[in-house]
Order: sequence, then structure tokens, then C-alpha cells
Amino acid sequence: MKPLVLYLPRRGTLPTPLPVTRDDVPVLLLHGYLGSPGNFGPTARALQQRGTPALGFEFGHRGTDRLDDSLNQIADFARTIPSERFDIVGHSQGGLLGLQLAHLPEFQPRIRRIVGLGASFKGINVNYPAWLDPIAAAIGGPAAPYLRGKGFHEATIPDGVEVVSIVSTADRIVRPDNATLGHLITIDGVPHSRMPELAEPVIKALDMEV
Repeated sequence: MKPLVLYLPRRGTLPTPLPVTRDDVPVLLLHGYLGSPGNFGPTARALQQRGTPALGFEFGHRGTDRLDDSLNQIADFARTIPSERFDIVGHSQGGLLGLQLAHLPEFQPRIRRIVGLGASFKGINVNYPAWLDPIAAAIGGPAAPYLRGKGFHEATIPDGVEVVSIVSTADRIVRPDNATLGHLITIDGVPHSRMPELAEPVIKALDMEV
């Protein structure tokens, strides 16, 4: 039986990606738990309007699978990117998985920069007793027990990879301290679910000198 949360509808659509050449630095968009690529619609369109290919796909049954399974799917997709290097923009769980991808020796030299949008680099705010894990998994999928805030991540930045964290004062899912790694951009008033639409801050984070 699929997790109950998967009955919730998807939101948004991605534009058709621009062609990627060996010399491009495309952006790989990684959605969050229960997210989908279309969540990044406004950001993807803004990136492509300036000539940056924006790539996205749906992984891990919308991020509800075990984190290792989602990471393996992301790695398989990343192997198809023909450019030498690429950037990652990851929302929530997508930021965490992007960081995990960058720690793999195969991808560390290929990833230029990771931009986290309310990224769960160090866990999330939700906490509950361990005996509720089976119930959480039935409702929210195998990923649910792994995402609760247990301080399970000692988040580190791989050598040669740049990280910029975008956090919101209105984020009630991932606290700013859990979402902060590397350089920091703080915005006001944007809820967690709407952070993938922050085209202007994302472009700023991709372009800034760090």
C-alpha cells in the first residue's frame, strides 16, 4: 500500500529543459519530501530565460522513499548530465540529498555549488517518540522516520564544493539553524512550501562570490 500522503496532488510544472553541452553549468533541481519538480516552475523559467538549463525529475515516490533509494536515483540521473560541472538547487530534503550526492567521490569534482532552500541539512523540526516510526512510515512513507529532528546529520561541506543556504523567517518546517550551511541568505515571510519559487534569491545565490 502506498503512503497516504501520496494521494495529495502535485503542484506546478517545469518548462522543457534547454539543451546541455559539455561546457554548460546547468542547474539540477531537487524537490523536497512530498514535492515534485513542478514546485520549481518560476525558478526554472527564470533560469532558462537567462540561458541556464534547468533540469528536474521526480525521485523516490516524491521523496517518500528511503533516503538511500532517493540518493541512488539522483545519482543515476546526474550521470546522464553531459556537462563537466553542474549546480544543485535543493528544497528541504532535496538540499540534504544534494549535499549527500556531493560527498560521493564520483560527483564531488562535478558539483560547483549547492543552493539550499530551507534545506534539511541537519534535520527538521518535527520530533516524536521512536515507537511512532511505523505509523509515520505508513502515513508518510519510509523517509518520514529519517527526517524527524534527531541531530542525525553532522553536515559538512565537501572540498571544492560551495554551499549557499537560503532560509526564511517564516519557515516552520526546517529551522534556520538546521538549514544553515556555508554562506547564508535570509528572507522574510516565505513559508517552507513556497521556497522553491524564489527565483531571484536563487539566482543571487548561484551568482554571488563566495
